[in-house]
Amino acid sequence: MLSIGAEAPDFEAETTAGRRVHLAKLRGRWVVLFFFPKAFTPGCTVETRRFQQRLPELRSFDVEVLGVSGDSHERQCDFARSLEVEFPMIGDRGGAIARRYQAKRPLLNLDRRITYVIDPEGKIALAFQDETHMSHDDRVVTFLQARKATPPPAQSA
Repeated sequence: MLSIGAEAPDFEAETTAGRRVHLAKLRGRWVVLFFFPKAFTPGCTVETRRFQQRLPELRSFDVEVLGVSGDSHERQCDFARSLEVEFPMIGDRGGAIARRYQAKRPLLNLDRRITYVIDPEGKIALAFQDETHMSHDDRVVTFLQARKATPPPAQSA
């Protein structure tokens, strides 16, 4: 897993919305990048639904949410459509993005369940791995609420 403060590796990929997403072009905004093992499995379905349900709250923080798994683009599109997901999802069939984010399991062709929050400057602000899919959205929202509530540093005169 990447360390807090590390530069978020750039990538460009086709999304389930039929557009290309380029991480570098999202600078200036918070980005939630969550990796999950496999579309249509029970845990991954619950996790994706939870992020979808929290989407209005996440968007209030000017956050872009991206979900990634090692599924094909077509399977990821089917998955997103079946759950009526409104945020971009990426099928990372070859695992290029997952490897850059240290989210690929070494012996299995599955991604780890890892969530990153990338700050507006493109640095990893929060990173955690948790095989229980039930808390990722809660941890992200709690983190963003704390950041929003923190006053900016005082300017020196």
